[in-house]
Amino acid sequence: MRTDAKTTLIASLIGSGAGTAAWFYGIADRLWPAHPQVAIFLLTIASTVIAMAMWPRPATSRRD
Repeated sequence: MRTDAKTTLIASLIGSGAGTAAWFYGIADRLWPAHPQVAIFLLTIASTVIAMAMWPRPATSRRD
């Protein structure tokens, strides 16, 4: 899967925002009370991967 830097940056920002929101609102404590930091980490990684997969790919021009 080829991506450009803009897509990677946007997906990273979305993932970081999701992880920060989960920490701020205490979502991780409800998901995995014994290990909330691991829950935040996994949530951040999962949301980053999902954002990269769903973000529209830039139109590429074919060079013939």
